[in-house]
Amino acid sequence: MEHVGADPRTVAVAYIEATGRKQFDRVADLLHPELKAWTGGKAFNRDEWVTALRQFGPILVRNEIRQTIVDRGQVCVIYDFVTDTAVGAVPCVELLEIEEGMIRSVRLVFEFEHWPEVMAELRRRTSTAT
Repeated sequence: MEHVGADPRTVAVAYIEATGRKQFDRVADLLHPELKAWTGGKAFNRDEWVTALRQFGPILVRNEIRQTIVDRGQVCVIYDFVTDTAVGAVPCVELLEIEEGMIRSVRLVFEFEHWPEVMAELRRRTSTAT
């Protein structure tokens, strides 16, 4: 595994940017093998998390980082998950725990108001692609 270094901010930014660029193998390299991730009341392990992120590829344009807040090994990343749907950007916050240069845990919170529209468009695109 290639590590970007132990600096928590550098690791967090690399992860958010790799996700936004749909570089999911790179994302996996940044995640600890025993990763625990949570969003929307669901828990994910490393492989499940990468699969969940990968599913948004058909609508994801990029991630635009707005702010990072670092407290020792924790990084809070505030960013826009920019889609090419009618919704456009979805505001997100991820709290990441960095351990030995890898992301050990993820807590993702996002603006839910227009999320059903995003998911409906994603389902439409993926159902016509198969």
